[in-house]
Amino acid sequence: MTMIVTVSDLQEKFKGNVIRLQADAKSEFDKQVGETKEKIADLDEDAIDEFVRNKFKTLNEMFLERSKQMEEYVLSKKPKKPEKTPNETNEEYENKYKEYMAAYGLYREFISWSMSVIYKLMNWLDELFNEIIRFFKNLWNWIKAKVQDIVTNVRNFVAKIAEKFS
Repeated sequence: MTMIVTVSDLQEKFKGNVIRLQADAKSEFDKQVGETKEKIADLDEDAIDEFVRNKFKTLNEMFLERSKQMEEYVLSKKPKKPEKTPNETNEEYENKYKEYMAAYGLYREFISWSMSVIYKLMNWLDELFNEIIRFFKNLWNWIKAKVQDIVTNVRNFVAKIAEKFS
């Protein structure tokens, strides 16, 4: 008896996990925001600039390190070209070379697939960074609007109080 699993079955099954992950992510984000506020609370302008630069430096180093790891892994799969040893017959060497060429064919296939993944990754990261920049712009505008709302509310409050006492 085969059981057919539908997308809606999977969605229903994992809905609770997704909701939990979203809540955990929001909680972690809120915690990180609070920790960052504490770290920069008593810093002057130069120290805040340095804090920001260090965060981006860490991000850049992480990207470079992970990219280097992927590069080294991909290159490590390249088969080693055989060398003919003095006590090896031509037939033995030709067999080793044929094995090498077969392995190199697999390597070429691996390169085709892995470089396609890298291409997709580059596009995805580009889109992700553009989305993050848009988010930062919107966040900045939202914060400015909230501050302006607070300023307006304080001015209105002060005006009402002044009106009552005049």
